[in-house]
Amino acid sequence: NGANAIISRTTVLGSASQGVTVFGAAAGTTTAVISESVLSGNNFAINAISSLVGANVRVSVHRSQFSGNAYAVISQSGASGGPTSVTISENLITQNGYGAAQSGSAILESLGNNTIKQNTTLNTQGTITNTTTQ
Repeated sequence: NGANAIISRTTVLGSASQGVTVFGAAAGTTTAVISESVLSGNNFAINAISSLVGANVRVSVHRSQFSGNAYAVISQSGASGGPTSVTISENLITQNGYGAAQSGSAILESLGNNTIKQNTTLNTQGTITNTTTQ
């Protein structure tokens, strides 16, 4: 198994590089749950990526606020990476360059209850899959 993280009620401010990166670089599943947090002024506020076949990345982001980031939430797959999946729910994503972004074969799921508005470049990029709770 990969690493596991729970980030709750945390403020991440002003990183010129990564605010929170969930990086799959070893076989297994790396998971992160981010909730009730503020991420502002970062290059990548949340960056989920896998760079190795067999390295799975799973991220859930709930009730958090994003503003002033180049990218608020991005789910991406490296050239030879394993599956990357990010699920977002009840977030405020505004006044960033890019709001919610997906690239390559990565998955970005939305429960449909996020506010993604007034981002300067794009509110969303790539494919955002709407899903429901169970």
